[in-house]
Amino acid sequence: WTAQQAVQECREACGGHGYLAASGLGRVRSDNDANCTYEGDNNVLLQQTSNWIHSVIKGERSTPAKTMDWIKTLKAFGGILEENELSSEFALHALRQLVMKLYTVTQHKAEQLHNKGVDKFIGRGNVQFHVARTLALVFIHSLVIQGTLNW
Repeated sequence: WTAQQAVQECREACGGHGYLAASGLGRVRSDNDANCTYEGDNNVLLQQTSNWIHSVIKGERSTPAKTMDWIKTLKAFGGILEENELSSEFALHALRQLVMKLYTVTQHKAEQLHNKGVDKFIGRGNVQFHVARTLALVFIHSLVIQGTLNW
């Protein structure tokens, strides 16, 4: 999505020249539009990510790439660790706590819908669209920071 927005910004910054074939921006945009859907729509990918997070937290799956090993640490300390300085590590810790909070909210919303008699499939779809999307995005941001720290 970011690349798509960047290409559009470039085209607009170039004025009319940005829309000329000679600028090459049209080709870049066309190539990027396909990138947004190679593995399915980004929203579907976010739904799959939030479903995966759910299964890992419940203990139904492991994480071969060890992207969620931190879950054990948070659970061991009751989900809250103290950090007194602002750093990349603190940002990562904060995002991880937010992942856990959003997971709890997601599960609560799903249970509410289930208790109201909403079909499980329909309820999960509603939760995915309204809450779990944010859960997946926050998790992805935490992976970016973790990757930067590991680099």
